[in-house]
Amino acid sequence: MLIDEIERLDAERSDLASFRGKFHEADKSAAILEEKFKGKISIEIIHIACITVGAAALGYAPSIWQMQPTAWMTGIFGVVLIVAGLAAKAVKP
Repeated sequence: MLIDEIERLDAERSDLASFRGKFHEADKSAAILEEKFKGKISIEIIHIACITVGAAALGYAPSIWQMQPTAWMTGIFGVVLIVAGLAAKAVKP
């Protein structure tokens, strides 16, 4: 009776040994995908922040048009931020 149990457990152990390698492969693959996802999230945050601040600067520039150097600088700053935000979205790591 104990010999049958030992044989059953030995067969079960050999069946489960193949799952150990598969588990480690899946775990490594999941870790790689999580790191890639974190990078994409950070690029998305940079993209949204640049577009938002750039659009706000472009919207603010006409209201201060009588203060000429400041208005032009604000407009150029807004355009540069929008271009940087679009470039961050276009160039993906």
